[in-house]
Amino acid sequence: NSSPASALSTSNYYNKNPTLKLKSPNQNVKIPKIGYSFYKTESSQVEQGLNLALHAGVRHFDVGSLYNTNSIVGQVLYDYCTYGLQPIDEKGFIIPDDGQQDSRNKRVSSSAFLKRRKDLFITHKIKNEEQDTEIQNVKQTVQKELTDNLKTSYLDMLMIHSPLTDQQRRLTTYKAMIELKQEGTVKAIGVCNFGVKLLDEIIQAGLPAPDVIQLQLSPFNQHKDIVAWSNKHNSILSCSAWSKLSGVDGPQDGWQILANIAQKRI
Repeated sequence: NSSPASALSTSNYYNKNPTLKLKSPNQNVKIPKIGYSFYKTESSQVEQGLNLALHAGVRHFDVGSLYNTNSIVGQVLYDYCTYGLQPIDEKGFIIPDDGQQDSRNKRVSSSAFLKRRKDLFITHKIKNEEQDTEIQNVKQTVQKELTDNLKTSYLDMLMIHSPLTDQQRRLTTYKAMIELKQEGTVKAIGVCNFGVKLLDEIIQAGLPAPDVIQLQLSPFNQHKDIVAWSNKHNSILSCSAWSKLSGVDGPQDGWQILANIAQKRI
């Protein structure tokens, strides 16, 4: 098969996929720098996009309850861990088995399954409606998401998607995440779109700083105050496929500055 998809599948990209090690003490978690997010992805396009990403070597996937696509993502990733990469066409659809390939759709050994799952890095984000004033309720919500939708026994990272609730729900949800990390259900925890005031709220409550802070980060959105905060508290900053450099209404004059910098490095 000489389709673009099969050409991608033969690449050695994943072995070259750079990672970023968490700064938090006593942790050996490495996050692939190249990830794939499902923000604004139509349900009908999730399977195609995910198959193409897997064939391209991407292993870091950014999902969230708010996206309403976790069940599709979970099934595709479970099938990948179970059967390995399946042949796909140029649009990302799995090519139906013609009965000639005996190796198709045969389950791998449990050790091979676990190896493929270990190579994945799944980040899940808790939406506002799932934040709660009871730790157990948050934990149950996460466990249900793992079992019913994502079809995995653990998460590589769990994050609060938005701070737009209230202090009690933010901190209780964060405490629940800490417990899930201590129990081994998640490997790392983080927050999204938190400013310095809300990050300080975590520290003032006597809680450890998040492993990762996800926000829009680019030459046009540098958030120097949050960068300084993350350096002080050993957190990692990540845009995690959140946004491109700038929207159509972004600072158009800034592009010439970037162009001049790029020209000097050619």
